[in-house]
Amino acid sequence: MPKTPSSKTDLVLTDISRRAAVDFADTPAFINDPQPNGSWSITYAELDRAADEAAAGLRRRGIGEGAVVALVLPSVIDYVVLFLAAARLGAVAGLGRAEARVESCAHGTEASRCE
Repeated sequence: MPKTPSSKTDLVLTDISRRAAVDFADTPAFINDPQPNGSWSITYAELDRAADEAAAGLRRRGIGEGAVVALVLPSVIDYVVLFLAAARLGAVAGLGRAEARVESCAHGTEASRCE
């Protein structure tokens, strides 16, 4: 039988993000800074759906529990979506910087055994 959280401290990221999608469904989770082509936002419900879709895509690529996934992206909503997707699969997100040099990224992903 799965463990039931006994207190708020027992909640994990996936529980918190699912709860936010219900409690704050139509509330913007992120609002992009104004850009030349306009700004945009994503609600908690949309973020939840996007993370589910991304998790399904990662699963199709063989990513699962215990895997380490390299996220080398700029600080945009895609980063958050993929971070949540990895967490939903029980994978670990290895965080990188999009501005890093190729050699640095290659060393970091190899050292952390990213898939």
